[in-house]
Amino acid sequence: MIVDGHHHFWHLNEVHYPWLAAAGTPRFFGDPDPIRRDYGVPEFRADHAHVDVRASVHIQVGAADAFAETAWVARHAAAQGWPVGIVAAADLTAATLADDLARHAALADGRLRGVRQIVARHPSEDGPGAGALLRDPAFARGLETLAAAGLRFDLQLTGELLAEAAAVFGAVPALRVALCHAGSPWDASEGGMARWREGLHAFAALPGAVVKLSGLGMLRRDGAGVGAIADGLLAAFGTARMIWGSNCPVDALHRPWQALYAEARALVPAAGREAVFGGNAAAFYDLDTKTP
Repeated sequence: MIVDGHHHFWHLNEVHYPWLAAAGTPRFFGDPDPIRRDYGVPEFRADHAHVDVRASVHIQVGAADAFAETAWVARHAAAQGWPVGIVAAADLTAATLADDLARHAALADGRLRGVRQIVARHPSEDGPGAGALLRDPAFARGLETLAAAGLRFDLQLTGELLAEAAAVFGAVPALRVALCHAGSPWDASEGGMARWREGLHAFAALPGAVVKLSGLGMLRRDGAGVGAIADGLLAAFGTARMIWGSNCPVDALHRPWQALYAEARALVPAAGREAVFGGNAAAFYDLDTKTP
Protein backbone atom coordinates (compact mmCIF):
# COMPACT_ATOMS: atom_id res chain seq x y z
CA MET A 1 0.00 0.00 0.00
CA ILE A 2 1.30 3.42 -1.02
CA VAL A 3 0.02 6.79 0.23
CA ASP A 4 1.32 9.95 -1.41
CA GLY A 5 1.67 12.37 1.48
CA HIS A 6 2.39 15.54 -0.51
CA HIS A 7 1.18 16.52 -3.98
CA HIS A 8 -0.91 19.18 -5.70
CA PHE A 9 -4.12 19.16 -7.75
CA TRP A 10 -5.13 22.17 -9.83
CA HIS A 11 -7.53 23.19 -12.58
CA LEU A 12 -6.71 26.34 -14.49
CA ASN A 13 -10.30 27.19 -15.46
CA GLU A 14 -11.95 26.38 -12.14
CA VAL A 15 -9.47 28.20 -9.87
CA HIS A 16 -7.05 31.09 -10.47
CA TYR A 17 -3.42 30.47 -9.52
CA PRO A 18 -1.43 33.69 -10.09
CA TRP A 19 1.93 31.92 -10.29
CA LEU A 20 0.65 29.48 -12.91
CA ALA A 21 -0.85 32.33 -14.92
CA ALA A 22 2.47 34.21 -15.02
CA ALA A 23 3.93 32.44 -18.06
CA GLY A 24 7.66 32.77 -18.55
CA THR A 25 8.34 33.61 -14.90
CA PRO A 26 10.89 31.25 -13.29
CA ARG A 27 10.37 30.35 -9.64
CA PHE A 28 12.62 29.02 -6.89
CA PHE A 29 11.63 25.45 -7.77
CA GLY A 30 12.29 25.89 -11.50
CA ASP A 31 10.47 27.05 -14.63
CA PRO A 32 6.78 26.16 -14.24
CA ASP A 33 5.91 26.48 -17.93
CA PRO A 34 5.85 22.68 -18.54
CA ILE A 35 3.27 22.21 -15.77
CA ARG A 36 0.92 25.03 -16.76
CA ARG A 37 -1.85 22.51 -17.45
CA ASP A 38 -4.60 20.89 -15.44
CA TYR A 39 -3.40 18.29 -12.97
CA GLY A 40 -6.11 16.24 -11.33
CA VAL A 41 -6.90 12.67 -10.36
CA PRO A 42 -6.60 11.23 -13.92
CA GLU A 43 -3.13 12.74 -14.37
CA PHE A 44 -2.14 11.71 -10.85
CA ARG A 45 -3.26 8.13 -11.47
CA ALA A 46 -1.35 8.02 -14.74
CA ASP A 47 1.83 9.20 -13.01
CA HIS A 48 1.34 6.63 -10.24
CA ALA A 49 0.21 3.76 -12.49
CA HIS A 50 3.24 1.64 -11.61
CA VAL A 51 2.63 1.76 -7.83
CA ASP A 52 -0.31 0.75 -5.63
CA VAL A 53 -1.40 4.20 -4.42
CA ARG A 54 -4.47 3.99 -2.17
CA ALA A 55 -4.86 7.61 -1.00
CA SER A 56 -3.13 10.96 -1.09
CA VAL A 57 -2.82 14.42 0.43
CA HIS A 58 -3.39 17.58 -1.60
CA ILE A 59 -1.38 20.52 -0.31
CA GLN A 60 -2.54 24.07 -1.02
CA VAL A 61 -0.82 25.49 -4.04
CA GLY A 62 -1.07 29.27 -4.16
CA ALA A 63 -4.62 29.84 -5.37
CA ALA A 64 -5.90 33.42 -5.35
CA ASP A 65 -8.99 32.21 -3.48
CA ALA A 66 -8.18 29.53 -0.91
CA PHE A 67 -11.84 28.63 -0.43
CA ALA A 68 -12.34 28.12 -4.16
CA GLU A 69 -9.34 25.79 -4.15
CA THR A 70 -10.70 23.69 -1.29
CA ALA A 71 -14.16 23.52 -2.86
CA TRP A 72 -12.84 22.44 -6.27
CA VAL A 73 -10.48 19.78 -4.89
CA ALA A 74 -13.32 18.31 -2.81
CA ARG A 75 -15.73 18.26 -5.78
CA HIS A 76 -13.11 16.82 -8.10
CA ALA A 77 -12.07 14.09 -5.67
CA ALA A 78 -15.70 13.13 -5.05
CA ALA A 79 -16.45 12.96 -8.77
CA GLN A 80 -13.38 10.80 -9.35
CA GLY A 81 -13.97 8.59 -6.31
CA TRP A 82 -10.52 9.40 -4.98
CA PRO A 83 -9.70 9.41 -1.21
CA VAL A 84 -7.75 12.61 -0.62
CA GLY A 85 -6.96 14.64 2.47
CA ILE A 86 -6.90 18.39 1.95
CA VAL A 87 -4.35 20.70 3.54
CA ALA A 88 -5.84 24.12 2.84
CA ALA A 89 -4.42 27.62 2.78
CA ALA A 90 -5.31 29.91 5.67
CA ASP A 91 -3.85 32.97 7.36
CA LEU A 92 -3.13 31.98 10.93
CA THR A 93 -2.74 35.63 11.92
CA ALA A 94 -6.27 36.54 10.81
CA ALA A 95 -8.88 37.47 13.40
CA THR A 96 -11.33 35.38 11.35
CA LEU A 97 -9.22 32.19 11.55
CA ALA A 98 -11.74 30.07 13.46
CA ASP A 99 -14.49 31.01 10.99
CA ASP A 100 -12.14 30.43 8.06
CA LEU A 101 -11.32 26.93 9.29
CA ALA A 102 -15.01 26.14 9.70
CA ARG A 103 -15.67 27.33 6.15
CA HIS A 104 -12.84 25.19 4.76
CA ALA A 105 -14.18 22.20 6.69
CA ALA A 106 -17.66 22.67 5.23
CA LEU A 107 -16.32 23.04 1.68
CA ALA A 108 -13.98 20.05 2.07
CA ASP A 109 -16.91 17.79 2.98
CA GLY A 110 -15.01 15.61 5.44
CA ARG A 111 -11.64 15.88 3.69
CA LEU A 112 -10.00 18.75 5.59
CA ARG A 113 -6.89 17.57 7.43
CA GLY A 114 -4.86 20.70 8.05
CA VAL A 115 -3.46 24.02 6.92
CA ARG A 116 -0.31 25.23 5.25
CA GLN A 117 0.82 28.84 5.51
CA ILE A 118 4.29 29.13 4.02
CA VAL A 119 6.84 30.62 6.42
CA ALA A 120 9.70 30.78 3.89
CA ARG A 121 10.38 29.48 0.38
CA HIS A 122 13.90 30.22 -0.81
CA PRO A 123 16.45 33.03 -0.24
CA SER A 124 15.88 34.24 -3.81
CA GLU A 125 12.21 34.97 -3.09
CA ASP A 126 11.94 35.56 0.65
CA GLY A 127 14.03 38.70 1.07
CA PRO A 128 14.82 40.21 4.48
CA GLY A 129 11.41 39.27 5.89
CA ALA A 130 12.05 35.52 5.83
CA GLY A 131 10.54 33.84 8.85
CA ALA A 132 8.61 36.91 10.02
CA LEU A 133 5.58 34.78 10.85
CA LEU A 134 7.60 32.95 13.49
CA ARG A 135 8.00 36.25 15.37
CA ASP A 136 4.34 37.26 15.12
CA PRO A 137 2.31 36.60 18.29
CA ALA A 138 -0.83 36.29 16.16
CA PHE A 139 0.74 33.36 14.31
CA ALA A 140 1.45 31.61 17.61
CA ARG A 141 -2.18 32.12 18.64
CA GLY A 142 -3.24 30.72 15.28
CA LEU A 143 -1.27 27.55 15.94
CA GLU A 144 -3.19 27.15 19.20
CA THR A 145 -6.46 27.57 17.29
CA LEU A 146 -5.41 24.88 14.82
CA ALA A 147 -4.53 22.47 17.60
CA ALA A 148 -7.85 23.09 19.34
CA ALA A 149 -9.65 22.32 16.07
CA GLY A 150 -7.83 19.00 15.77
CA LEU A 151 -6.10 20.07 12.56
CA ARG A 152 -2.49 19.66 11.48
CA PHE A 153 -0.02 22.23 10.20
CA ASP A 154 2.21 21.67 7.19
CA LEU A 155 5.34 23.76 7.70
CA GLN A 156 7.36 24.98 4.75
CA LEU A 157 10.42 27.04 5.59
CA THR A 158 14.16 27.09 4.92
CA GLY A 159 16.76 25.11 6.82
CA GLU A 160 18.16 28.20 8.52
CA LEU A 161 14.85 28.76 10.33
CA LEU A 162 14.40 25.27 11.76
CA ALA A 163 15.81 25.96 15.21
CA GLU A 164 13.74 29.14 15.58
CA ALA A 165 10.64 27.31 14.40
CA ALA A 166 11.24 24.50 16.90
CA ALA A 167 10.94 26.99 19.75
CA VAL A 168 7.70 28.46 18.37
CA PHE A 169 6.03 25.12 17.66
CA GLY A 170 7.34 23.67 20.91
CA ALA A 171 5.04 26.06 22.73
CA VAL A 172 2.05 24.24 21.19
CA PRO A 173 2.73 20.60 22.11
CA ALA A 174 -0.76 19.43 21.14
CA LEU A 175 -0.28 20.47 17.52
CA ARG A 176 0.67 17.86 14.94
CA VAL A 177 3.07 19.37 12.42
CA ALA A 178 4.55 18.00 9.19
CA LEU A 179 7.85 19.49 8.08
CA CYS A 180 7.59 19.85 4.29
CA HIS A 181 10.35 19.02 1.82
CA ALA A 182 12.89 17.75 4.37
CA GLY A 183 13.04 21.19 5.96
CA SER A 184 14.32 22.63 2.66
CA PRO A 185 18.13 22.46 2.96
CA TRP A 186 18.77 24.75 -0.01
CA ASP A 187 22.26 25.60 1.25
CA ALA A 188 24.23 22.50 0.25
CA SER A 189 27.52 23.81 1.61
CA GLU A 190 29.16 22.01 4.52
CA GLY A 191 28.14 24.79 6.89
CA GLY A 192 24.62 24.99 5.51
CA MET A 193 24.04 21.28 5.89
CA ALA A 194 25.44 21.35 9.43
CA ARG A 195 23.00 24.12 10.41
CA TRP A 196 20.16 22.21 8.77
CA ARG A 197 21.00 19.02 10.68
CA GLU A 198 21.18 20.93 13.97
CA GLY A 199 17.80 22.53 13.34
CA LEU A 200 16.35 19.23 12.22
CA HIS A 201 17.26 17.57 15.51
CA ALA A 202 15.73 20.47 17.43
CA PHE A 203 12.51 20.10 15.48
CA ALA A 204 12.49 16.33 15.85
CA ALA A 205 12.33 16.80 19.62
CA LEU A 206 8.73 18.03 19.26
CA PRO A 207 6.31 15.20 20.14
CA GLY A 208 3.85 15.94 17.33
CA ALA A 209 6.37 16.46 14.53
CA VAL A 210 6.94 14.36 11.43
CA VAL A 211 9.10 15.09 8.39
CA LYS A 212 8.40 14.67 4.68
CA LEU A 213 10.77 12.95 2.31
CA SER A 214 9.58 15.18 -0.52
CA GLY A 215 10.83 17.89 -2.81
CA LEU A 216 14.12 16.14 -3.60
CA GLY A 217 13.68 16.90 -7.30
CA MET A 218 13.66 20.64 -6.72
CA LEU A 219 16.14 20.63 -3.82
CA ARG A 220 18.82 18.68 -5.71
CA ARG A 221 17.90 18.90 -9.37
CA ASP A 222 20.66 16.64 -10.65
CA GLY A 223 20.23 14.14 -7.82
CA ALA A 224 23.62 14.85 -6.25
CA GLY A 225 23.43 15.09 -2.48
CA VAL A 226 20.04 13.47 -1.94
CA GLY A 227 21.70 10.76 0.14
CA ALA A 228 22.96 13.33 2.63
CA ILE A 229 19.45 14.73 2.96
CA ALA A 230 17.94 11.30 3.57
CA ASP A 231 20.65 10.45 6.09
CA GLY A 232 19.90 13.63 8.02
CA LEU A 233 16.19 12.88 8.12
CA LEU A 234 16.76 9.30 9.23
CA ALA A 235 19.16 10.36 11.98
CA ALA A 236 16.71 12.92 13.37
CA PHE A 237 13.30 11.31 12.81
CA GLY A 238 13.90 7.68 11.88
CA THR A 239 11.45 5.90 9.61
CA ALA A 240 8.67 5.95 12.21
CA ARG A 241 8.14 9.70 11.73
CA MET A 242 8.91 10.12 8.04
CA ILE A 243 6.30 10.54 5.28
CA TRP A 244 7.04 10.22 1.59
CA GLY A 245 5.46 12.66 -0.85
CA SER A 246 5.88 12.89 -4.62
CA ASN A 247 5.44 16.67 -4.81
CA CYS A 248 3.78 15.96 -8.15
CA PRO A 249 3.69 17.57 -10.57
CA VAL A 250 6.37 20.06 -9.47
CA ASP A 251 9.29 17.70 -8.84
CA ALA A 252 8.95 16.11 -12.27
CA LEU A 253 10.20 19.39 -13.76
CA HIS A 254 13.71 18.13 -13.08
CA ARG A 255 13.76 14.33 -13.31
CA PRO A 256 11.24 11.72 -14.48
CA TRP A 257 8.74 10.93 -11.78
CA GLN A 258 9.40 7.19 -11.87
CA ALA A 259 13.12 7.86 -11.34
CA LEU A 260 12.36 10.13 -8.39
CA TYR A 261 10.16 7.46 -6.83
CA ALA A 262 12.81 4.76 -7.26
CA GLU A 263 15.41 7.12 -5.82
CA ALA A 264 13.28 7.80 -2.75
CA ARG A 265 12.63 4.08 -2.19
CA ALA A 266 16.34 3.36 -2.33
CA LEU A 267 17.08 6.05 0.27
CA VAL A 268 14.86 4.42 2.91
CA PRO A 269 15.90 1.23 4.73
CA ALA A 270 13.82 -1.73 3.56
CA ALA A 271 12.43 -2.37 7.04
CA GLY A 272 10.91 1.11 7.16
CA ARG A 273 9.53 1.47 3.64
CA GLU A 274 6.00 0.30 4.39
CA ALA A 275 5.69 2.99 7.06
CA VAL A 276 7.38 5.80 5.13
CA PHE A 277 5.55 5.14 1.86
CA GLY A 278 2.12 4.44 3.31
CA GLY A 279 1.36 3.79 6.94
CA ASN A 280 2.77 6.98 8.42
CA ALA A 281 0.85 9.30 6.09
CA ALA A 282 -2.37 7.31 6.56
CA ALA A 283 -2.04 7.58 10.34
CA PHE A 284 -0.89 11.21 10.50
CA TYR A 285 -3.60 12.50 8.16
CA ASP A 286 -6.27 9.94 9.14
CA LEU A 287 -6.81 8.72 5.57
CA ASP A 288 -9.07 6.05 4.12
CA THR A 289 -6.73 3.60 2.39
CA LYS A 290 -9.30 1.19 1.02
CA THR A 291 -8.74 0.53 -2.69
CA PRO A 292 -10.31 3.46 -4.58
